[in-house]
Amino acid sequence: VGAILVFQQANLAIVYPEIAVGKVPSAQLVAVLNTLNSGQETTMGGDKVRLVSTFRIADQSLCRELEYASRADSSIVAVACRQGKSWQVRFAIVSEPVADGYAPASSLEAVEAYLSAAGASPALTVAEETEALGSD
Repeated sequence: VGAILVFQQANLAIVYPEIAVGKVPSAQLVAVLNTLNSGQETTMGGDKVRLVSTFRIADQSLCRELEYASRADSSIVAVACRQGKSWQVRFAIVSEPVADGYAPASSLEAVEAYLSAAGASPALTVAEETEALGSD
C-alpha cells in the first residue's frame, strides 16, 4: 500500500523534518522506533514522542504507530514500517492537539482507515513486540 499524506509534503518536512513520508532521517527517532515499547513516551528536542502500537501489515512489514507532539502547538500521527535496518514513514497526518498535546479523534479515524487499507494485524503484545523488534 502506498503512503497516504494528509498535509502538503513540503510544509510537513519543514515543521516535522523527522516525520516526513519516506525514510526516517533522524538517528534519534530510529533509536526510539527500535527500542521504546508501545505506550512509552520520550522527548526529542523538546517535542514529545509517544509510541502507540506495533503491528504487521499485509506484506508482513513490522510497523509502529506514533504520535509526535510539537512545541509549535500541532501534532502528527504517523505510521513507520521497518525495512531491513531502516524505517520508512508510510502515513502521516498533522492536526491540532487536544489539551494533553496529542492528536484528536478525527486524526485517529484517518489512521484507522490507513491501517485497514494496509491490512494491519491487531496490535502485538509486549512480548511479541519485544521479540519482533529484536529479530526483524
